[in-house]
Amino acid sequence: MTREELRRRFALYYRGNLFLGAVCAIIGLVALIIGTVVTARIQKGEFVRPEMKFAMAVAYAAFLLFIAALAIIAKPRARAHGLVCPNCGKMLGGRTEPGVVSSGRCCFCGHVLVTDV
Repeated sequence: MTREELRRRFALYYRGNLFLGAVCAIIGLVALIIGTVVTARIQKGEFVRPEMKFAMAVAYAAFLLFIAALAIIAKPRARAHGLVCPNCGKMLGGRTEPGVVSSGRCCFCGHVLVTDV
């Protein structure tokens, strides 16, 4: 693969991360709003319908499950984009990207990743 192709793969990977991050943020915001409303009503001594408590629990559970799912699918997503070192199997994204693109080698084992070195 060439450096330009590697840059393109990183761009596609991060574009997908933006979408998944936005979905996670929306779920978290909904959980926060529902939790704030339910907590405020409880503190005021107002009656809180069981459906609201259930909705709060479901929203928090969905948020935590989505974060766990992001952690679980991170490496398969990187592998699908070709961003896993074929030699050592470590992910090449995140803070290692500049070093990988500039040197053309894996930051962990030194394996050559690009053909135009």
